[in-house]
Amino acid sequence: MVKFFILLILIFLNCCAAGQRAAFRPAYEEDLQSAKRLIQNGQRRQAIDELSMLIEMNPKDEKPRFLRALAYQGLEEYTLAIEDYEKILEKKQDHAKAHYNLGMIYAFKLNDSKKALEHLDEFLSLEPAHPESYSVAKIICSLDSPSFSQDKTSSDPLSSLEKIYETADRDERIKKLQEVASHTSDSPLPHYFLAKSLEEAGEEGEAIHSYRKAIEIRPSCVPCHTLLGELLIRKNKKKEGELHLMKARLFGPGREIE
Repeated sequence: MVKFFILLILIFLNCCAAGQRAAFRPAYEEDLQSAKRLIQNGQRRQAIDELSMLIEMNPKDEKPRFLRALAYQGLEEYTLAIEDYEKILEKKQDHAKAHYNLGMIYAFKLNDSKKALEHLDEFLSLEPAHPESYSVAKIICSLDSPSFSQDKTSSDPLSSLEKIYETADRDERIKKLQEVASHTSDSPLPHYFLAKSLEEAGEEGEAIHSYRKAIEIRPSCVPCHTLLGELLIRKNKKKEGELHLMKARLFGPGREIE
């Protein structure tokens, strides 16, 4: 009998807890919508206060933190906005809007091209068909390093690398390009020509690595995306390959290595 009453009490408590959770959800969602309206109406400081309480109530939900980041961004409190966006990305690396907003802050408010390129390129990788993808691609092109000719290691680096690629025999060419690439971190060219040479030699895994290195340095490199995309598709990595081909179209036409 005692066990029976204990069971009834547990069932009762469980029902009460379930009822509280059910009542909490609509109220919580309404508070989120209220905070969103405050932001839209320019009452960002009040929205931040409400959203901070919601974050304390439910720290696992990224929605109030994202809205608070938007409010901070609107108030030009970029350090606090960045903290919230990065907190979101710690738990949800594929949050495209957080990458987009971080990219815009770094590009146009903090003049940090490197971080802007990192986040905007990640946004394109996550949302290549987004209505803003072409605009983002144009921003990436404008931020990306325009030319390898500024490299102080050679007076005419493109010509010298092309000469190595076109005249040296394959093994010698790969060896020379590997040497140049190992000492070059600010230009995609050695990695690009090395990737092409490795691909021609049948070293497709190494070629993929070198194409990716070139793209890491120059995210808007059209031939790098094109050749990597085609290679990945041949390697039965269709989804990733098509993503690079789409990026090549977004960054082109005419966005060649200089």
